[in-house]
Amino acid sequence: MDNRFQLNSHDCEILLEFERQGSLQALADALGKDISVVSRNLKAIAGETSCLEKIGGRWALTPEGLALNHWTREAVYSQRLALQRQKSLVIATTREFASRVLIPQTRSLVGNEDLSISVISSDDGIEDLVLSGKADFGFDCGRPKDPLVSFKRVAKEPFALVASPDFIKRFKIKSFEDLESRDHLKFGRNPNSILDLDVEATRYYGTFSDIQTLREACILGYGWAILPKYSVKKELKEKILKEVSGLNIEDEKFGVWWLRERKSLEPWIKKATKWLKEQEKHLI
Repeated sequence: MDNRFQLNSHDCEILLEFERQGSLQALADALGKDISVVSRNLKAIAGETSCLEKIGGRWALTPEGLALNHWTREAVYSQRLALQRQKSLVIATTREFASRVLIPQTRSLVGNEDLSISVISSDDGIEDLVLSGKADFGFDCGRPKDPLVSFKRVAKEPFALVASPDFIKRFKIKSFEDLESRDHLKFGRNPNSILDLDVEATRYYGTFSDIQTLREACILGYGWAILPKYSVKKELKEKILKEVSGLNIEDEKFGVWWLRERKSLEPWIKKATKWLKEQEKHLI
């Protein structure tokens, strides 16, 4: 059964969001609706199409529903391109990478292409932006959770243990051992390898969701932090932060993320991968 023309755009959006959220309650929260209303929406869709089925008393997408979502994503992307007079490229990345690496080096990525560039930044990661089609591709560290998102880990991302000169002087810090009992400023998105190291800290000043706020707290002497080296390179050079020795931190990897089914983006993915590797010098 061809379900593409049996549903309106609102129903297609609900199915797309249902795939992203994975549960009825999460879908209701994402849509800002009462769960009973969303349940009736899904029941109506199931009555008109073969996109949904009940498994163990819970709604689930059928293979036809997954295929429809694939078609919807492509349709949204094609429509966006058709409506734009000028070719455009939407890139998603973290706020810090956008301001410290991507924006200063955008010209070397785009080259002579006649393009309108849009950058969407997020402190919560870029996976949802890529999945929803809001971004064509993106740059982020770590690995995506959804198998629909392809990625290539490209550039080394070293981390640094830092504190302010005043903090170091006040507590007579010489190495990491002197920091273990001092206030730690924790970055919420630090990858598992960094989180494992965090257990060695016995005191916490707080957890931060964005690097800019955490970095400012570190500069003001509220505690010590483990941050991507590129995010404190300027501050280390200006000597408003200092690197502390005594802790071996394994490098992470920054990579390119894109929607697996978006085959038309392959030339840009190759270009973005090459560009990111060239930016490794700015991350070290």
